[in-house]
Amino acid sequence: PDQITWRMNTPQMFIQNLNLGSTTPVVFESKNYFRGERFSALAGLDRVNPLYRLRDVAVARDTADQSLESVARYLRMDELHAERFLMLMSIQNFINYDIINKTVSFNDKLFDYILDYEGYRDYDVIRFVSGVSRGANASISLLNYDMDIVGINSIALSDSQEVALFPTEHKITVHEGMDFDFDGKIQAGRFSFWGKGHFFDYDMFRISMPDIDSMRFKVEEFDDGTRLPGTRPKLVSVKNTLQDINGELLIDRPNNKSGKVSYTEYPIFKSATESYVYYDNQSIYEGVYDRERFFVELEPFEIDSLDNTSTEGLTFDGVFVSAGIFPDMPQTVMVQEDYSLGFKTTTPPTGLPAYGGKGKFYNDLQLSNEGLVGTGQIEYITSTAVGDAFTFFPDSTNGIASSYVIEDRSTGTVQYPAADGQ
Repeated sequence: PDQITWRMNTPQMFIQNLNLGSTTPVVFESKNYFRGERFSALAGLDRVNPLYRLRDVAVARDTADQSLESVARYLRMDELHAERFLMLMSIQNFINYDIINKTVSFNDKLFDYILDYEGYRDYDVIRFVSGVSRGANASISLLNYDMDIVGINSIALSDSQEVALFPTEHKITVHEGMDFDFDGKIQAGRFSFWGKGHFFDYDMFRISMPDIDSMRFKVEEFDDGTRLPGTRPKLVSVKNTLQDINGELLIDRPNNKSGKVSYTEYPIFKSATESYVYYDNQSIYEGVYDRERFFVELEPFEIDSLDNTSTEGLTFDGVFVSAGIFPDMPQTVMVQEDYSLGFKTTTPPTGLPAYGGKGKFYNDLQLSNEGLVGTGQIEYITSTAVGDAFTFFPDSTNGIASSYVIEDRSTGTVQYPAADGQ
């Protein structure tokens, strides 16, 4: 940043660029930030990376402070070029160079960067890029040392596990130890979570999500037999969302933030309470399935390998509540042929009571974004209908029957004549 501003006797400091007609971003990096490309770029055309040369200089004197003259001699540079080089290394925090006394002290980052590059140390890729057109990029509270950073579009937490964040209002609050709070979207492999009150725990490398509005995800398209061998299947968005949910996202093992070791079971999402799938979208029979009475309540679940979960292996156990069409029934929900969430089931031999016991249904039942559809036989009072596609609604059943039979009955003032329709 260009400046840090503090008005004395006030509890806040402000960090910002001068913004003289530009929106040059301010970058906040984790102390353990490392990128292999950045390490290699330091070498330029040099055969030996300059960090190795600086490390050798430091080790030669047991990391004690050294004079410009001594360092220049060891690097085989004249003092003018050595000083320019040391100032560049000082800007990047590998060393501290005292311009007045012309002395060099060596920072931990110098040694850590080499260990990172050689794979002997865990590191991370976390940094916050803040771009604003006016005002401060960040403010630090002198009461609790929290730092609010604005102007952030996205944050990459893990390249290997494909985890990134997109803060609402482009704002986060960073606490001591690189923990931070934020609202917005979390992208983890094929899964997306929208919510507020998220908390990133740096040491445990996980995100607590107490208030998730919805969870969306993509799956590999079903193989209809036309896919060419060796081609990767396309990803298709599942049409339903899981709503009213909370839980936590385990990004990777806490000692593997760099992803240098491949743990294919990560990222892992664990839900803490029940969640819900609704079918009240206007595209489904104009919203006839009211979410207050028609839904699937899912039990707490755990999903691993969020970046490569199989379509067939993604299942959720729960209870289907059908607005009184059928009794509440346990069901396992999974992705259906139309890429919505639902289930297929078969009734017991005695059938399922329907509409408060006034009727019964026998055979196959399927729930998807096509509605609640049955194939089989419906008995209602003295009638029996058989068909391939009956759509059940809270107040009626619609469909075309291949046969429709009414038995004659006379009970008091109510009479049903016999009928047989094919």
